[in-house]
Amino acid sequence: MFTGWQKRTILVYFASLGPGLPVLNLYFRPWLLRWAGVGVGHAANIMPRIQVTPGRLAIGKGVFINTDCRFACGGGITIGDHCQISARVSFETISHRLLPVMDGKRPSYPAPIVVENNVWIGSGAILLPGITVGEGAVVAAGAVVTKDVRPFTVVGGIPARVIHDLNTSQVNGSPPFSSPPHQSPVPVTS
Repeated sequence: MFTGWQKRTILVYFASLGPGLPVLNLYFRPWLLRWAGVGVGHAANIMPRIQVTPGRLAIGKGVFINTDCRFACGGGITIGDHCQISARVSFETISHRLLPVMDGKRPSYPAPIVVENNVWIGSGAILLPGITVGEGAVVAAGAVVTKDVRPFTVVGGIPARVIHDLNTSQVNGSPPFSSPPHQSPVPVTS
């Protein structure tokens, strides 16, 4: 009845509909995406209004994807485990030649995007073809990522550049600053 790409398009369309109810986000949307051929890990939480174009998409376990995200999968997209992807993030895996051609068409050049484990991507960020976002990195809201992002760094801006290096003690549960010594509210006198 339907060819492979038609089935995928229909299933992705239905996965993007509906309110952001937990039962839809944790079970129904991931199930539809799996049925469409997308690799979706356990406990992935996918909010409504996502766009997924044809190509390879793999989503790790425990990933949160907020509303209005776009996945242009022509070059392939891999998202590691426990990543947080904020609203309106765009993964663009295809670029085009800069010089014009006679018939008005520019050849396309696909390149994969890899997002490693425990990455946080802020609202409205754009990830361009051929980049890798290292483990534990943070991409600031509105950033345009044109180059690889080192692990445990914060990047932001257009084009994105390193804003801050995170040390691993911050990532492993320790507070990012030292706590002030405990002081008694009332002085003790003897």
